[in-house]
Amino acid sequence: NLEIPLKDATIIHNAYHRMYPGVADYKRWIEAKLREDRRLVNPFGRIRWYKGRLDHDLTKQGLAFTPQSTVADIINRHGLIPIYWEEIYRPIKILNQVHDSIVFEIDLSVGFEAMSICLIELKKSLERPINWKNRSLVIPVDIKVGLSLGKMLGCDTSAGSIEDAYRKLTT
Repeated sequence: NLEIPLKDATIIHNAYHRMYPGVADYKRWIEAKLREDRRLVNPFGRIRWYKGRLDHDLTKQGLAFTPQSTVADIINRHGLIPIYWEEIYRPIKILNQVHDSIVFEIDLSVGFEAMSICLIELKKSLERPINWKNRSLVIPVDIKVGLSLGKMLGCDTSAGSIEDAYRKLTT
């Protein structure tokens, strides 16, 4: 795909796996789990069963399952459900959810404080630690704000950053 010589591609591939040996370990673990009982379980307990021949395509599906399903479960459990049910998120109107993102709007008339609370609490909810295979990890969340999807500004959840974004949106 990159139209580089095989020799160069091999060097890059080998260097990558030397730097990140866990990638090859993860692939071997997925292949072993698929051979063992044809099922994978993500950190939230979601089970996926695999049928068919254990080949490259099935392994690729298995490799993608845990990260993709885990992010989707985080978005749904710690993002969409709280936005829908919890009072602090009343200013939020959900517009779209695709794979690893939630698109929503907050009426700017609710003011800086209400907007700040929504963004800070949502980020905290989405960044809850996940326990998996005797480890704990947090998947970081990026927040962007703007008046249209095409013109979004990155925004961390520090008060200064949210206030700056709010000022830019309301002036």
